[in-house]
Amino acid sequence: MTPVTDQPSADSGQGRSLSLLWPLLTTLLARLACLPLAATLPRWGDANGYLYLAQEWRSWGSLRALNSGIRPPLPRMIIGTGLDTSVTPSDPYPGVYLIQIAAAVLACLLLMLVTRRLFGTRAAAATGWLYALYPQAVFWSSGLIMAETFAVLMGAAAVLSLHVLDRAFDVARARLWPRAVLLGLVLGVGILMREQLLSVAAASGLVLLLRPGVPFRRRAPLAVAVGVIALALTIPWARFNLKHYDMPVISGSFADVSMLIENAPPGQSGIKLWLKEPELKDKVAVARSTFRRALTEYPLLTAERALFRLRVLFGPEVMLPIYFAIPYDDYVPDTYETFELYNQNWKLPAGTWGRRVQLLCAIGVVILFSLAAAGLAAAPKSTLRRLAFVVTVLIFVSIALMAGTARYRHSLLAFMLPFAGLALAALTDRTNRAGLDPAARRRALRWGVGMALLLIVTLFVLPQPDIP
Repeated sequence: MTPVTDQPSADSGQGRSLSLLWPLLTTLLARLACLPLAATLPRWGDANGYLYLAQEWRSWGSLRALNSGIRPPLPRMIIGTGLDTSVTPSDPYPGVYLIQIAAAVLACLLLMLVTRRLFGTRAAAATGWLYALYPQAVFWSSGLIMAETFAVLMGAAAVLSLHVLDRAFDVARARLWPRAVLLGLVLGVGILMREQLLSVAAASGLVLLLRPGVPFRRRAPLAVAVGVIALALTIPWARFNLKHYDMPVISGSFADVSMLIENAPPGQSGIKLWLKEPELKDKVAVARSTFRRALTEYPLLTAERALFRLRVLFGPEVMLPIYFAIPYDDYVPDTYETFELYNQNWKLPAGTWGRRVQLLCAIGVVILFSLAAAGLAAAPKSTLRRLAFVVTVLIFVSIALMAGTARYRHSLLAFMLPFAGLALAALTDRTNRAGLDPAARRRALRWGVGMALLLIVTLFVLPQPDIP
C-alpha cells in the first residue's frame, strides 16, 4: 500500500470527496431512525447511573460519586445540557440522545479524515460506512445514555491528533510543539471523559517515545510534554476528589470496584464487600488489598477468572440485548453479579427481540473486526498501526485483570476502523486492491479469514463458559 502521507491521494477528486458525505449522512439518519427506541428502552444499570449523575449536575451542579465510585466528570456535564428540566425529574428524551447522535456524527467525520490521510478517499468512505451501520454504535448512541459514543469520539480525536504530530516529524522545520500541545489536550479531555482513555494516553506516549526514524532527543521531550499536558488538564478534577474523598482520582475509580467485584475471595460477593465500607477511600483500600490477595493467595483461580473474562470479550453481546429484552420480551434480570449475568444470558431465547439484537450485534462484530485484522495485516508499518496494537494489548490486559464484558470491544473501535476501511476498500475496489503488494494481500487474507473463523466459533459455536 502507498505509504502514509498527507498529500492528496490519487482518488481524492472533488466528486469522490463528496462521497464522504453519504456515510456521514447515513450515520445521522440511522441514529435518528432508532431514536424512538430511547423512549422505550429501560434506564437500567450503567445507563441509569449516567442519567442520575447528569440530573444531579444539571439541578445542583453536583459532582459527587455514585455508590459504585467516581465517574469521570465530562459525560454528565455534556448530556446534562440535553435534559428536559420542565418536568421532575428532568427527562433525557430526546435532548440527551440528540447530543450523543451529534457526537457520533463528529466521530464519523474524524475517523474518515484520518483514514483519508492514511489510505485515501475510498478507504475513508468505507470507514464511514462501517461506523454508520455498526449495530452497537447505532444503538449505544441513539437509544441508551452511555459514554461509549464519547469514548469513540475522543479516541478518533486522539488518533487524528497523533497522526498530525507524527507526520510533522518528516517535514523539515515543521512546528512540532503546537501539535504536541493539541495531542496532550485531546488526551486530557479524553481521560476526563472515559477511563479507558488512560490506556490510549499511555499508548500514545509509548509509540511517540519509540517512533523510529527520529532522534531520541527530539521525540522524548515531545512524548513527555504530551503526557504532562494531558495530566495537567486533570488537576482540577483530581483536587476536587482529593478534597471530597481523600483520593486524587484523575479520571474515575471504576477500575477499583471492578478489581474487587471480579477478584473477590471464593464464596464472597465483591459488590457487597465494596458497599460495606462507609468511605470511598476505604472501599478502594479493600479493593486493592483484595486484588493483591487474588494474585498471591489464590493465583490459579485468578488466572481462571482472567481467561473467563477474555472468553467473555470474544463472546456474544449480553448487556445491550438485555436492554431490549426488558421492555420487549418482559425479561426481568435477577442478578447483578457480572459473571452470573453473563452465564444466564449468554444465548437469549430464540425468537425474542433480545436474541435478534444479539445476533445482529454478533454479525457486526464478525464483519468489522475481521476487516480490521485484514487491514492491519495489509497496512504498512506506521505510528498509528503501532498505536492500534498497543491499545489492544493494554485493553486486553485491563479486561483480563479487572472487568470482562463484550461491550468493551467498543473501546477499540476508533483504532480499528481506519484499518477496517482499508480492507473494505481493497475488497470492493480493484484499484485499491492492486495498490497492495502480493505479500500484503496474502497476509490480509490470512488475518481476515482467521479472525472471522475465530469470532464465528466464539460467538456462535462454543457454549457459555463455566463461571470460575
